[in-house]
Amino acid sequence: MDTTSRTKALPRANARCGWKTEDGKVRCAHKREPRQTYCVAHLAERTPEQERRFNSLISEILCQEVGSYNFRGFVFPEGFSQFRKREFEKDVDLRWSVFQGDADLEHARLRANLYLRGAKIGGNAKLRYAKISGDVSFREACVEANVSLRRAEIGGNVSFARAKIRGNLIVVWVKIEGSVILDHVTIVGNADFQGTAIPASGKFKGVKIRAGQGESLCRFAKRVCENMGEYRKAGDWHFKERCHAWSHKVSQKSNRRTKVKMWLELVFGRWLFRYGQMPLHVILGAIITTIAVCAAGFLVTGGVVKDDPSGSVLSSPWDALYFSFVTFTTLGFGDYRPLEPAARALASVEAFSGVLMMALLAVSLAKRYSRA
Repeated sequence: MDTTSRTKALPRANARCGWKTEDGKVRCAHKREPRQTYCVAHLAERTPEQERRFNSLISEILCQEVGSYNFRGFVFPEGFSQFRKREFEKDVDLRWSVFQGDADLEHARLRANLYLRGAKIGGNAKLRYAKISGDVSFREACVEANVSLRRAEIGGNVSFARAKIRGNLIVVWVKIEGSVILDHVTIVGNADFQGTAIPASGKFKGVKIRAGQGESLCRFAKRVCENMGEYRKAGDWHFKERCHAWSHKVSQKSNRRTKVKMWLELVFGRWLFRYGQMPLHVILGAIITTIAVCAAGFLVTGGVVKDDPSGSVLSSPWDALYFSFVTFTTLGFGDYRPLEPAARALASVEAFSGVLMMALLAVSLAKRYSRA
């Protein structure tokens, strides 16, 4: 019986572990397990003996005095808690690691950086009450449950760029000395930034979060942009904050009176006024549209006549726009006047709308350009 092909297919004894990053630039230096592709650190399933050697390897790395704590690509079993309440003197490198359960670093003390780039966490990422002197990076990480940094203290930057969080992002009462980076982050659940100190700077481009669940995040981003002096971006985040607040109210049970108020806010506050953040939208989308629609209404009703002996009926589109503009601005030159009930009602509504929209435009311009 020829066993040559079977022998070649088996992994060689003492061969190098087959784990590597997607680009192949980073590889594991440990030896693979017999008849396995990976070493004991990168195995998804372990025997009791392999589990014992894995824990010994973790303890050995934590006791080393040179270099960072390198756990890149390690597969941590469910219930792993050796990082909880532990003190780390150097960088903790957990890039591309896999946590089959929670990533538990509660009450940990890190005098350097924490790297979780590309990590896959099957449960929660717990950093509550942790004190980290350096940066915290969740860049491109995937968390199946919640990420909690409640009352953590971070001396550097916090990055969730391109991360996917399928639960809630809880950043409550956190002290952040550096920047907050949320570029292109995806949050399926709620984002809570209540009580968190406003950092020096931040990036919030391309944030994806469900409607009604990002009010706290938008408020936080608005304050960060105001702190950076980027008032236009702060205004955009204020608009998004109000939109999330409206969507959250809609999702809750309410009586008829509350529903009427919500729909009035949708029409006038959001669509028309844009919550005071877009003066050009008020000018083009509201004022000009109202004048044009009312001018067409005056032509259709035919109840506007010229105030002279001839008493000719208004029929020219340009004259209709002129009369509509004069009525909208409440100038009232008196050269045209409405006679029919429909024309009078339309003129009354347009005059009232004109006073309201001009006031909204003044407030919107003042709020937009007087912040600096």
